[in-house]
Amino acid sequence: AQTKRVFLADVTGVRCNNCPRAAQKAFDFQSANPGRIEIVAIYPTYKPLSNPWGDPYDTLNTQDADDLANSVGVVSALPLGIIDNMLYNGKRLIDENSWSVVLDGQLKKTTPVNIDINARWLSADNKGRIEVKATANKAIANGVSWVIAILEDDIVGKQSNATGYDEKYKFKHVLR
Repeated sequence: AQTKRVFLADVTGVRCNNCPRAAQKAFDFQSANPGRIEIVAIYPTYKPLSNPWGDPYDTLNTQDADDLANSVGVVSALPLGIIDNMLYNGKRLIDENSWSVVLDGQLKKTTPVNIDINARWLSADNKGRIEVKATANKAIANGVSWVIAILEDDIVGKQSNATGYDEKYKFKHVLR
């Protein structure tokens, strides 16, 4: 079995003043566990905390973010997280204060599926190609969920924070 990687979807919003703190927590967990935690920041439509600021700021909300968040529960507050699509206290949308407990538990597990990814840019076609090979290490009783996403880093925009807002905030791992 390969070393297990843990998936953390940071469910966030541009008008959420606690969300930058949660994003920093996610980055800290990732830094403390190199190559073990994959982060994607999703901006579902959850008014008022994820309402876009309007021009000239990028709208980070996507239908895919809405679909992913809504597939695991009802977004009733921000920030939240989805960790390996697992249940914690009966919910898949996990409060940021519980992330460390859930992440630590998931990092101790072995991976049931080895995944090899080969991504390359085909410049002649102006297209990308991603090949995914999955090999089960044992029989899998339950279904397997896949998340393959295009992410963008360093989007500069406006983000609420504990002291007001930052108009030059750098958004990372944004689901596109």
